[in-house]
This record gives sequence, structure tokens and C-alpha cells, in this order.
Amino acid sequence: MWLDTDDFNELFHILDNAVVHNGKVEPRIITSLYVLTIFIVVFVPARVKEVENDFINPVIEILFELLTISLGSGDENPPSIKLAYYASICLSGLLYRLVTFSVDFGGVDLYNSTAFATDPLWTPFVGYRKAREYVKWIRPTEETFALAKRILQRFLLPLLKKLSDVTDELDAFLVASDSNKSDFPQIPRASGQSKVAHQQEYLISLTNWIMQLSCAIFEGLKPRDICHEDVDYVKKICSELELLRHEAVACPESSLAARTIELDIPLFDLPSEDGSSLRDQIFRCGLRFLDVMAKLSVKFDAQTVETEARSSGQSVIGNLHSQYKFKIFLLNISNAGFNHTEYSLDQEDFNFAIHP
Repeated sequence: MWLDTDDFNELFHILDNAVVHNGKVEPRIITSLYVLTIFIVVFVPARVKEVENDFINPVIEILFELLTISLGSGDENPPSIKLAYYASICLSGLLYRLVTFSVDFGGVDLYNSTAFATDPLWTPFVGYRKAREYVKWIRPTEETFALAKRILQRFLLPLLKKLSDVTDELDAFLVASDSNKSDFPQIPRASGQSKVAHQQEYLISLTNWIMQLSCAIFEGLKPRDICHEDVDYVKKICSELELLRHEAVACPESSLAARTIELDIPLFDLPSEDGSSLRDQIFRCGLRFLDVMAKLSVKFDAQTVETEARSSGQSVIGNLHSQYKFKIFLLNISNAGFNHTEYSLDQEDFNFAIHP
């Protein structure tokens, strides 16, 4: 039995503009997102057509509205980091099921109930070997890929565009000749928020959405073609961040680039008009943002070294983002660049030095 999304829809519309009130997310929304996530985890992608209209499409519509609310709209409706977190996890779970291999346990009677009346040595559990005979591996299909593309075109690609807008606005502070305290980097235009605290919430919510959605598809996403041209591009962009400038990136022509990988595995991709893979789009958009943030940190944080603002922990990254969450986003972009998944690297191995 599938979750009745009509109940969730009714709750959502009853709450109207009270999904977030005084900075706090309505608890029933969070509980409902937990329930939705559970149903998404257990649903079999091979049966996507059976539940697309009655379950998946309504969920997508709800999550899109929650995305809009979580990013805020003006000072009267500030962003919500908590709502962005729970809603993005729910959608990322759906994307993960659509683009990766999964296992269908539908044919497994875990309690071996059919043998209860006939087998004198009955046990309530099925052995591993017998259970394995009934387990089915589900490969991603054209239908699941098509649905994933529709979701990403509506969610991830516009989010990357928003991040590019943030980067453009921040980049203007680098070319400005005067950099006094009143010109401390802000993003009022891109965020639609006049207060710095709300701008920070917007940027954290935005990068959280991008991180969750990209992590969800990394396992089934087509690899980037890491080549020598990439190294030149990174050196041109990353003058301060030093991301991917390690000599290991200058790989020989015989390395495992994307063009040399020939596996009988369906790989998901959503190329741009210029032919760039989706993983490359995520990497380059995120890399440019990180580079601008690093340059701003070098330019502005040095001015506060001996000031009260510095002693209280104020910095470009701390002012516009969370230093902890910024490190996680940095790891995510690194995963995109190195063709990793979200669990293939230990976060403890990425002790990035962040300014200051």
C-alpha cells in the first residue's frame, strides 16, 4: 500500500504560508517528509509507471514548493536551512533509486511462513542461499532515467544557475578597487534578502540542495573525462583554492578517463548544450564559486586580522556560510571532479585549510 499523498497535500495547503513560522519548520511537515522518505526507499524503480501519477508526481510538486519556501522570498519570508535539509534528503532518496542499481526483495518470504505447516524443522528465517535465489537486481531503465532527468531539469539545473548568480555577485567585490568595511561581500541581489543573516541562510540552503541532489546521483552518474585540458582549466581558475592542482591530476593519456571506460552498466547523464556532462557542470559551477570565495577570503579577511571582528570569528566564509558546511560542500565538489561517490572517500582525509 502506497502512502496517500492526498493527506500530505491537504496538510501542506492547510498550513499555507505557515510551513515556516518565526524561523521554525512546522513539525508535521518534517514528520511527513520522514514518512515520504521511507516509502521512497522501499519503492521498486522497475514499477515506476505504476506509481508515477499517484505517488511520485504529487511528491515532486510538494518538494518543489518546499524548495521555493526553503530559499525564501524577500525579508518577510526568510530562507529555512532546516526545511532545505529535510526536503532535499527526501528528493535525493528518490533520485538515488532512479539512477542506481537496486535490489527487489518482493519475492522473499523472510519468515518462511509457507513451510510452517509442512516442515518439522521449520525455522522462522530463510537461509542466505535460498533467499538469494529470490532476490532480483533492478537495473536503471529508460523510464527511470527519463524521470530523473525531468526532476534534475526542474531542481538541480536551476539551483546551479542560482549558484552562478551568487558567484557573479560576489565576483564584483574582487574587481572593486575600494574594499573598506562597508563593502564586506554580500549577496542581496542573488538571495533576495537584505539582511546578512538571511543571505547566509539562503546560501547554506542553496548549497545544501545542490550537495544532496548531486550526492544522490554520483553513484550512477557518467564519469567526467579527466584530461590534460582539465588541468589547465583548473590552474586558470584556482589561483587561491589550490583544489585539484595536485600533480596526480596531471594523469597520462593511458589513465582511466571516461572515454576509456566500457562497462555493461547504464550510466546516467544530462549533458548541456555544449556537450558538458552533468558531473562536469556540477564540478565547474561549484569550483568557480569556491574559487571566488577563496579569493574574497584572501582579500577581505586580511583587513580584520587585528580587529574586533576578527577576534570574534568574522570572516568572508563565516559571514556568508557555515565553515563546517562549507567544508562538506568543498568535499562534494571534489567528489564531482575526481569521479567519486559520496561514500568513496573518508571525510577525515579532507582536512581542508579554510581561511582564516
